[in-house]
Amino acid sequence: MRPQKILNRETHSTRFHSPRVTAKNAGKDSLFFHSLLPFFVTFVVNPWLLFFFLTAGILLSLPLHAEHSAEQLMDGSIGLVTARASIVQFSRMGEFTKAAKAGEGALRMAQEQYGPVSTIPASILDDLASISRYKARWREAEEQYKWSLAIREKILGLEHPDVAGSLGHLASLYVELARYDEAELLLKRALDIEEKTSGKDSVASVPFLEQLGRLYLQTSRIPQAKASFTERLEILEKSNKPDSPTLATPLRDLAQVAIAEKDFKEAEDLLQRILKIKEKNFVEGHPQIADSQDDLADFYETQGNPEKARELYEQALLVHKRVMGPEIYTSIPYFERTAKTHLALGHYAEAEGIYSREWLICKKVYGPDHPKAALVLADLAVAEAKVPKDKSKAVTDLKESLKILEKNLGENHPLALQVKDRLSKLSTKSKS
Repeated sequence: MRPQKILNRETHSTRFHSPRVTAKNAGKDSLFFHSLLPFFVTFVVNPWLLFFFLTAGILLSLPLHAEHSAEQLMDGSIGLVTARASIVQFSRMGEFTKAAKAGEGALRMAQEQYGPVSTIPASILDDLASISRYKARWREAEEQYKWSLAIREKILGLEHPDVAGSLGHLASLYVELARYDEAELLLKRALDIEEKTSGKDSVASVPFLEQLGRLYLQTSRIPQAKASFTERLEILEKSNKPDSPTLATPLRDLAQVAIAEKDFKEAEDLLQRILKIKEKNFVEGHPQIADSQDDLADFYETQGNPEKARELYEQALLVHKRVMGPEIYTSIPYFERTAKTHLALGHYAEAEGIYSREWLICKKVYGPDHPKAALVLADLAVAEAKVPKDKSKAVTDLKESLKILEKNLGENHPLALQVKDRLSKLSTKSKS
């Protein structure tokens, strides 16, 4: 949770897209942003096409010759199913340029086999849009999502559930870019489609209620956020047991609302319930439990209860350090969590070291001028500012982070404004 310390990097979806957004995993915690991270949680849940499920699972279990398969996929020397599986495989490795080449090859093959106006090319366009977002190519991503949406509207009609899914994908991009009014219109239309086709209390509505709730929370419309999150939770409670882990994320969102409303007793009750759910459903020492311990610790720290907070942070840190892994793309979320918890415990040198390693990974995967790398650099600066000898370096790193964010997202983007505010406060302290 930790909003007072760490910038929110959950600015886009980390999964590839199918035409319809369903609620199968709508309540499950996801890794951050950035994980794939874009970074930029996770605002929409995107399950796979049944076609892709039946084929890609087998293919992904086989070794992929990464050095040449992207080129083969691009020139069409291997099949469409393999091409789609390879998009995922390359992306899981953080090889986004190769993933894009595979996607371009898959799109060309799909258009040749099914024609340009078909749901198969539309699904591949969604995959390409996701890759474009990882590469911070927002205009390309928007064009690909719009192209995909237009295909589905033409084939399926304006009120088909798959069209709702496409609207959700495009809306998640607009949220990432802080184009909130456009995103809200798309999400309301998507929700209306699902309610008309599946019923008002259908789980098909859950992802759009989630997206709307988070949009309202980001734009400080707390009553609307609470209404959306509550409706979503009520739907999920009808099909899940009270201690189902599916309810953890909806409850966490409501805890954030309670904090915004200054209903701290309600927030504490919700966070404690989430931790109990995780402890019942996961083995001791599982990262899911550690994440909820961190959230509850953050709450206690902000409420002036450092003893309770420290106990939970220390328990979570043991898990984070164990699962952090090597310095590769898939380890980014674990480096981030470990560094955050060190920072919360006052282990500033340790946090600085881990953020530095995470930053190096991000520079290698995304490039030094990518917003994801900029966000890690901003977090690194927080740790540096706590180490006397590195305070001047913190100012330099925040300036570089701000420069990158403003170049990629604009001067008025919320993330750029957060870093600008942090830089202003740090510069003031340095002068005093």
